[in-house]
Amino acid sequence: MYGLETIQQTHIPNDIIHQYLKLYGLIGRNDTFLSTLNQDLPLFIEATIREDVFRFLQYLDITIPDARLRQMLLHNRTPKNNNEKILVRLKAIFNKMHHGIDAFELIVNEITALASVLYQDIVPDQDLHFVKIAKKERDKRQEITLLSGHRTSKREDLEELVTLYKQAIQKHKFEKGYVACHFYLDFMQLKPFHAHNETIGLLVFYLLLLASDYRCFHLESFFTALFEHEKEFRKARQEAVINYNEGVSNAIPLHRLILDITTSSYQRAQEMIRNYTYDHSQNKSDYLENTIKQLPDVFTKEDIRLKHPTVSDSTINRTLKRLKEEDIIRPLGTGRSAKWMKVPRKTKLTPTQMTLNFKEKTP
Repeated sequence: MYGLETIQQTHIPNDIIHQYLKLYGLIGRNDTFLSTLNQDLPLFIEATIREDVFRFLQYLDITIPDARLRQMLLHNRTPKNNNEKILVRLKAIFNKMHHGIDAFELIVNEITALASVLYQDIVPDQDLHFVKIAKKERDKRQEITLLSGHRTSKREDLEELVTLYKQAIQKHKFEKGYVACHFYLDFMQLKPFHAHNETIGLLVFYLLLLASDYRCFHLESFFTALFEHEKEFRKARQEAVINYNEGVSNAIPLHRLILDITTSSYQRAQEMIRNYTYDHSQNKSDYLENTIKQLPDVFTKEDIRLKHPTVSDSTINRTLKRLKEEDIIRPLGTGRSAKWMKVPRKTKLTPTQMTLNFKEKTP
């Protein structure tokens, strides 16, 4: 039994409802704050896609030399090996997700197409085939429902899961992100493909969150935020499926984490938009310096670029060079992994009056 089949039996805790009120106040301003960026919105989305690709490659434990990685992320380069093929395909997948989300409809063919786009000619074809259902398993399912008795592969199971997702969304009784969490957990338990279910499931989950109107992820990297909470994410997944085989699925811990991540991402996105608005009325180099002062003591150019995606590399480099000459920052290393360190300011000593306590000698 899928978690989506028992979703109506779930009691939504009060803290989740409170988060809904906060989140949907932000979602209600999606069009307003995205339109503020005008023609520069695609530049912000491109910066987010680059960050998402970078973080997802780390998740897949794919290593590409720094110089080559930077070229591949910032420019269209022909891939030379399978690792670079994955990078290029992830860029294409994320780009399609962000720019085609308004017309998106979840169907099984979309999921299989996503798997094929990412892994075709890289993994064995069998990896992306649906798992066949053994006769013994079919007979067991037939005792539960006559409709499941004719199923020969998990494609039919996935079709049913997609139908349940659509029904939950169409009834408007459940928050979309909550339904997406249930779908993701069910998908991970179903494991419809022979391999790579973890990767495909996570990509589909991300797509469903974008489709849930969580548009802050146009400007803030979802996978950066998620993997910063990787321990909590894995724990929430484990808690959700403890009694799954008994027909009980608890998506609340995962949903609570996603709501926290989304609300924080909205707040950072709004800060980014305020920076953008202010940026257009100020000297860019001075404004970059102000941003650097607010960054941690050790930071990267990417940290600056994420806050100012419309500022050119030359402006960032010029600012860093000036601050280096002024002995405000110092470089640590080279390449994409290079970092900058703020030079500790010398503490000025304030002269203090010495107090001498002479005790009068008594005769």
